[in-house]
Amino acid sequence: MILMNSFMRGSNRKLFFFQLMGCLIFLIQFILLEAYTGALGLAVNILRNLLLLKVNDWPWVRSKKTLAAILVLLTELGLFTFMTLYITYSVPEKDFSARRA
Repeated sequence: MILMNSFMRGSNRKLFFFQLMGCLIFLIQFILLEAYTGALGLAVNILRNLLLLKVNDWPWVRSKKTLAAILVLLTELGLFTFMTLYITYSVPEKDFSARRA
């Protein structure tokens, strides 16, 4: 509800604040569900929204290096997620119970 309501706010600052609050609620939910990869992705989104809130206060936020760092983090998390899925579902388990001594 918070995320849907955030788009009806009049300013970008309020939009980013409500997006941050919605992501924080989902982060807590993912941690309680032990979905740590999703929680890590939401933590990066929370960091991004926090930086967008402070874009006028902190001049280093507007730098291209900061943008590149956020993009690298999101890309690495995506790769980590797919690598985990690939390893989990593609590597067959060895059955040692049928082996004779």
